[in-house]
Amino acid sequence: MARSLGLSRVRLSGRRGIGGGGPAPAEWAPSDLTNLRGWYRADDLVTTGSAVTTWTDKSGVGNNLTDGGVAGRRPTLASGFNGGSQPYVSFNGSSNWLSGATFSWGATASPCTYAVIGTYQTYVASENWISYNFTNVLRYRSSIGGMQFGAGNPQNLTGGDSSDTPSPASFLVMGVWTGSANFLYYGTTQKNTGANTNAAPADGAALAVGATSGGAAFAEFQAAEIIIMRAAITADERTSLAAYAASRYGV
Repeated sequence: MARSLGLSRVRLSGRRGIGGGGPAPAEWAPSDLTNLRGWYRADDLVTTGSAVTTWTDKSGVGNNLTDGGVAGRRPTLASGFNGGSQPYVSFNGSSNWLSGATFSWGATASPCTYAVIGTYQTYVASENWISYNFTNVLRYRSSIGGMQFGAGNPQNLTGGDSSDTPSPASFLVMGVWTGSANFLYYGTTQKNTGANTNAAPADGAALAVGATSGGAAFAEFQAAEIIIMRAAITADERTSLAAYAASRYGV
C-alpha cells in the first residue's frame, strides 16, 4: 500500500511593516536545506500492511531506502509520534533496517549533515541510527548514555556523557561534519565537537537506517523524519529545522 500525503510547511514568525505592509513571513520546509540528498518522512513510504518495504526519498534525488526484498528486515509504520497525530517508523533493535545500496551524494560526502526527529527506546550497546559505508555514523552509545556522531572513521566519534540524553525522549538530533570537525546538536544546542580530518568516503556506497550498512548494531528507536545533506547545516538552517520540528512534532 503506497502512502503519500501532501507536503506540510511551517510558517515562521515575522513582522510586517508599519500599517501591515511588507512581505509576508517566509514559509520553510526541509526541501529548502542546502544540498539535500535524502529526506524521509513517515507519511511518504510504501508498506505491506504495517510493514515498511520502501521509505521514499522526498528530496527528489531518488535515494530511496528499501528492505532489500527481505521481509524480516521491515520496520513498522505506526501513528501518534510523541503523543501527537503524526506517523513514525519503528525499528525493533534486532532485525529491522532499511538501506540504499548505492546512496548518491553527487560528490564525496564532505561535508555532511545527518538529522533525525526521533524517540529513544531501549538500548543495549552501540546502536546505529544512520550508517554510511561503515564510516559515517550517527548512533546511540549506552556507555555514555547519549548520541554520538563521526565521519571518515567509526572510531573517531564525538558524543558526550549521560547529561546528553535529552528529556523528553523525543527530540531532534543533528550530526554535522565540516570536513575537519564533528559537531553534535540537540535542537539548536551544540553538545559536543571534535576534530576529524579523515578522508571522506567514496560516493555511491551503501547507506542504512536502523543498523550498519552490513546489517549489524541494530537500533531500537522511532523515526518520524530523517534528513541527510551534503553540506554542513548552517546556524540559520538549524534554527529553521528546529522550528519545523517543534511545529510539526512538538519536539
